[in-house]
Amino acid sequence: MAKTINGGSGVNFITAITQDINKLMKMGDIAFNFGEQNPLKIKYWYSTGIPMLDIIIRGTFGNEETCIGGIPAGRYIKIDGETGGGKSLIAWNVASDCIRKGGVVLYFDIEKAITEEFADAINVPREGVVLVPFVETLEKIFEVIGIFIKRVITDKVPHALIVIDSVTSMMTEDEIEDEDTIGASNYGRKAKLMGEVLRKLSRALAENNISIILLNQLRANLKKVNKYDDDWMVPTAIAQDFWSQVTLRVYKSSLLKSEKMITGQKLRIVTKKSRYTAHGKEIKVDLDFKTGLQNEGAIFEALKAIKKVVPAGSKGNRIIIDNGKEFTFKAENFKEIYLANLDLQNFAIKSIEETYDKGDWFDMDQDQVMLDKIENKDFRQESGLEVLDAK
Repeated sequence: MAKTINGGSGVNFITAITQDINKLMKMGDIAFNFGEQNPLKIKYWYSTGIPMLDIIIRGTFGNEETCIGGIPAGRYIKIDGETGGGKSLIAWNVASDCIRKGGVVLYFDIEKAITEEFADAINVPREGVVLVPFVETLEKIFEVIGIFIKRVITDKVPHALIVIDSVTSMMTEDEIEDEDTIGASNYGRKAKLMGEVLRKLSRALAENNISIILLNQLRANLKKVNKYDDDWMVPTAIAQDFWSQVTLRVYKSSLLKSEKMITGQKLRIVTKKSRYTAHGKEIKVDLDFKTGLQNEGAIFEALKAIKKVVPAGSKGNRIIIDNGKEFTFKAENFKEIYLANLDLQNFAIKSIEETYDKGDWFDMDQDQVMLDKIENKDFRQESGLEVLDAK
């Protein structure tokens, strides 16, 4: 409860000034007593389909009872990654969860990559999706988004999701109408337009529980000056980074093989930004080309990091859970054992959540990385910090 300001009349100042603003501005309820109500409280959360990814975004595992974890409704989400790294798959997982929880989805397939076979393979409820594959310019895309938002409000849809796959593939009207722009960089106008539309839509999205997922391809950073610069860059990313509540980056690692055949890809997913927990955390996930994203590998890595998995000699690895039950297995057999034992699943989730705030199980600590850089003499010279030191 808000404090009472005893300035003679004993009037609760917070309540009084809130009422004054709403009355005198004549714009409806625009001010709120934050101690009593939060108009921006997130009402819906969508799972990414990878519980370990949900936890590094939000700080806890998602579940049906609490709907906590994963992607928040009413916010911008940005996912950057290399080609074939699973960005679209994560977006479709989120879309599926949105539909299952009573929402609707507007999906811009600018890359013309979605097929019925793909949707069926990942169990997307297609009746809840509006697919838009033939609108390619930024201006028209956001015009369609405006129509969609109005219909969501009119029909009182509780929540919705919009996916743009991908921002990198979008053009502007100038690129289509002016032949002189062929071969010329148009990123400046595209970035400016992105900033304008994201700014204009932010209130409508928050008020009506509508999320927008922006997918981007990583490009090699050709302007890299020294070894401390990022190896990757995302065109038109500044406005997206500013407005996004969550920014994920997906890196491809080694290939998965079985009997000399390539069966999948190992991925590393990093939270470059999160408004809900500390950013700079990462997980490692297997992308199986037949069955999709595998959460069990990330759980196994986390359990090893917090020393719940210990070596067992020739038997491989050992886990002893709270009730004293022991599991011995080879690393490649962890998924099979994990899925077959509910006690092991509960133990793993509990152990990871309990140690989450300590940060013991993730590999990347951005603050420490930056501190190490600042202490490094070469970095100070290359970045100009030595000039500041001299002053």
